[in-house]
Amino acid sequence: MSTREGVEQELEWRRCKANPVYFMERYWHISIPGGSPLFELRSPQLEAVGVWEGGDNTISLKARQIGWSTLAAAYAFWKVFFHSDETVVMLSRTENFAKKLLQMSKYGFNRLPEWMQDRGPGCEKQNLLELNFVNGSSIESMASRENAARGITASLIIADEWAFFNDPAEAWTAIYPATEVGGQIIGISTANGFGNWFHKFYESAKAGTNNFVAMFFAWDAVPGRDGEWYKKRTKDMEPWQLSQEYPTTDEEAFIASGNPVYDTDMLKQRIEVLKPEFEGRLAIDQEGGFQLIQSDAPNLRTWERPQADMSYAIGADIAAGGPQGDYSTACVIKVNTGRVVAMFRDRVVPEDFAELLDSLGRFYNKALLAPERNTHGLVVVRRLMYELNYPNLYLHTRDNINQTTTRNAGWHTNGTSKPVMVDELGAALRRGEVILHDDDTLIELMAYSRKITSNGHETYEGKPHDDLVIALAIANMMRPHVHVVKKKMEEEGDGLTMEFFETLAERAKAHKKNSSSKPYTAGYKPPKVNPGFIVHA
Repeated sequence: MSTREGVEQELEWRRCKANPVYFMERYWHISIPGGSPLFELRSPQLEAVGVWEGGDNTISLKARQIGWSTLAAAYAFWKVFFHSDETVVMLSRTENFAKKLLQMSKYGFNRLPEWMQDRGPGCEKQNLLELNFVNGSSIESMASRENAARGITASLIIADEWAFFNDPAEAWTAIYPATEVGGQIIGISTANGFGNWFHKFYESAKAGTNNFVAMFFAWDAVPGRDGEWYKKRTKDMEPWQLSQEYPTTDEEAFIASGNPVYDTDMLKQRIEVLKPEFEGRLAIDQEGGFQLIQSDAPNLRTWERPQADMSYAIGADIAAGGPQGDYSTACVIKVNTGRVVAMFRDRVVPEDFAELLDSLGRFYNKALLAPERNTHGLVVVRRLMYELNYPNLYLHTRDNINQTTTRNAGWHTNGTSKPVMVDELGAALRRGEVILHDDDTLIELMAYSRKITSNGHETYEGKPHDDLVIALAIANMMRPHVHVVKKKMEEEGDGLTMEFFETLAERAKAHKKNSSSKPYTAGYKPPKVNPGFIVHA
């Protein structure tokens, strides 16, 4: 090699070190079906690299197949090949994806000109998940897991398809400390629904309330993608898939990508968010009455206090009460108007939640109270019945012509009742029969999505929570029963009287003396249960 040639190569090396775009477009080969062309960056990719090179933390929401993983792999290699003591960590959904992402870096490395490989730092170690150089720089590609990036000090962390990590929030708690000393974070992902951690973090960056730069890149970020391409490519996709894979706006990507149960345009049209008249806690005063008190940790929001001669229904969703788990929630509907007048949400153990529901129900004119009796709900229902003697619990009503009442208190959510209550809530919101003002519940409604299980069954999920949706849906199912309760109370009297239990006891004794007699309940028609004492489920 001549001296002049050596000088030219050294100048070229320095140009590449100073400008990642220059390096990629002149020396970096990418793998595509049938070829290995040089990387020709598109305008959106040039924009992204410009921000990355400036050192800002970024979170990019993007359409599918617009070359962002390829771009990240090339940028990571440029960082370690041309600079000493750089530690790059690339996080992916699974180990298989992690291997593929690093393979993109190694593919371009192996196709660099021989003179550039010789001029660069020697490769000290490489395997399926690592690429180390003698200049002290390295790329480590790993799956996102609970301990990913913990104990590492990184100059750059790339989180690829961040929204699809098993726990994006947990990944964040590991990533952030790893880059505290002069490090940078590049987050990249397609959307995975509305209301989850990734969506909230992106929106916070967009609003300027965290230290990330938010960027969005739509389906047409690739030249040649026009209306005809879009129509042909997406004709066999479900609407939610289309919005996830090929969104036009970031709002569409988040809202529609989760396969939402409720039409988001309808929700935004029907629900007017209003500031609550009160935020605090419900307390019992010394005289046994109720009062709303201000609190630094409010769990109750009200838009209207109880009014005389008005009827109310309460639906409640019960959780275990753990500090990081789901919330226990309650929704109060004013049946006369359909207005949601109060929402409760807190992490509270079931035994204490029973007391809170008892107080809330009595405060709202002894409202028809329907706690979900699944799992932890049984504790709440039993306490309300046998210890607190709540006067107006819902008893399960069989779905038949006579609407017969069982003795199972509380609402049971199962494979049959859940689709009904979900659909009934949607219908009530569309028709304006339920009037909601709560922003937290609106967010959960927009994020509430359909999910197809491995065996092909349809189910529902909230991202990250659906507790307010469930409480609202149960409360809505109670609306028709409030008027039934009043009618039965007027026609049938007190229902479960002492006479009823004494008569059953006498018949039991008689049956024990004479085993040939008919069952002790034969021929006896007990009074119907007074739904004002313990009402349906």
